[in-house]
Amino acid sequence: MASGPIDSSGGLYGGQGGCNYQFAPNMVVGVQGDMYGAHIHGTGMDPWNPQTFGSEDGTIGVTTNWIASITGRFGFTGFNNMVLFYAKGGVAWDQNTWNLSNSDLFSALGSVHETRTGWTTGAGVEWAFAAPWTVFLEWDYYGFHNGSTFSTSTPTTSSVLNTGPQTINAVLIGFNYKWGGSVPPP
Repeated sequence: MASGPIDSSGGLYGGQGGCNYQFAPNMVVGVQGDMYGAHIHGTGMDPWNPQTFGSEDGTIGVTTNWIASITGRFGFTGFNNMVLFYAKGGVAWDQNTWNLSNSDLFSALGSVHETRTGWTTGAGVEWAFAAPWTVFLEWDYYGFHNGSTFSTSTPTTSSVLNTGPQTINAVLIGFNYKWGGSVPPP
């Protein structure tokens, strides 16, 4: 059995929808759905045949194509109900493409896809700067446990690849438009 990590980085783009309810002078609860296209990419050494200097042979690559989540939010307002400080958590999904064409044992598989279910948690701040617009800054952590298992075999060998756990840290900056209700709180 061989293993090795793959560090990846990239960007997200997309949107969110949801609603908030203010139930006390400054307490807010809400629900939110997010969907982001992604290009989070990384390449690591094939643990069965590490690459030689200057060669792409002996590598395994992964690209996260999208991330989605449904979360609950809880927060409190401040600064005359113009700023919302919140925490969130819920269920998350992502879809990855694995490039195995340069690996030793799995090159015959080429590219394979997997969709994972996991969890997310995060925190943020949202400011109602001009009715009905808000701007937000948010940090999200995504955790996806055991991944998919891919196998390949030849007349003499059989090999299995388990993609293992995956974590993603994301910092989001965006704008929201508020429909209905009063504009403050965000």
